[in-house]
This record gives sequence, C-alpha cells and structure tokens, in this order.
Amino acid sequence: MNLEKIGNIPKSYEHKPRIAVPRGLINTRKAILKFYDMLITGCKDKHPIGEAREFIKRKMNSVEGNLELGLGFVILSRGMLNFSLWSESQIIIPKQEIYAPFPRTKHHDTKKISIDEEGAYCLWEMGIVAHEKEAWKKYLASGHMIKDKENYLNNFFSGNL
Repeated sequence: MNLEKIGNIPKSYEHKPRIAVPRGLINTRKAILKFYDMLITGCKDKHPIGEAREFIKRKMNSVEGNLELGLGFVILSRGMLNFSLWSESQIIIPKQEIYAPFPRTKHHDTKKISIDEEGAYCLWEMGIVAHEKEAWKKYLASGHMIKDKENYLNNFFSGNL
C-alpha cells in the first residue's frame, strides 16, 4: 500500500486537545453513573451540567426492565451525551446509547442517535473509556463487596486526554 494515498488529514484540521472533568455521581432508581464533562482545553464555553444531570436521571428512570449491572458512566461532550453501562454478558464492553443534540436546540429535540452513524466513541472520549476499563477490571478482580463498588464509583479520571 502506498502511504501517500492513506492517512491524509485535511489541511483544514485544527488540533484541539480535550480535558476530562469529573462531575460526580448520578443516582437513579436502577443505576449509578459516573458523570464526566469533556471540554476543549482552554475553551471558555461551559456545558449545561444541571440540565444534563436532569436529562440523564429522566432517561435512566424511564427505562423499563433492567439496566444491565446498574453501574456505568456518561460523557457529556460537544453536543452529545454518551451513556455506557457495564454488562454481565460482555463484562468489559459497555452497552451504549448516544443522545444528540444536547442540549436540545430551538429546532432540534434531543434524540437517540445511531452508533453506526456516529461511531461509539471519539478519540478524546477513548481516554475516559480506557480509564473506566481499568477501573472496572480492578472491580472485577475485587471481592465485589459494597466497599469495592464504592471504590469503583469514586475512581474518576481527571485531566488531559
């Protein structure tokens, strides 16, 4: 394969590193989720954390049936909420739902979007996912006691992605 024809990034690409900011836990009737805010480094824009927290609670509380193991994480990034719940059958692979646009706009309601169209995670979100994978592996290797669950839930990533 000729490398001149592959891996070419458009000249218009502007590299904008991101940071992860933990926003605490979100407790719902069936799940506890770790909440992350992902921001462009140095950007002054703020995400609507309170509105996102309420949307997440409503969405999780409206789910019929079980929510896998009831533990997971949510990433709020530019215009999207990315939900991941740990599954019993695929312990390391999170179940996903992505909602956009977030917050909803005057012309567009927030709705579930297809992972097939948008992809599972962006490059920057993968830094948070890598941390969560390691935290989950640590939990799996534990005795699965209440203290171990608390340790998982209090183990957040923070900083440069």
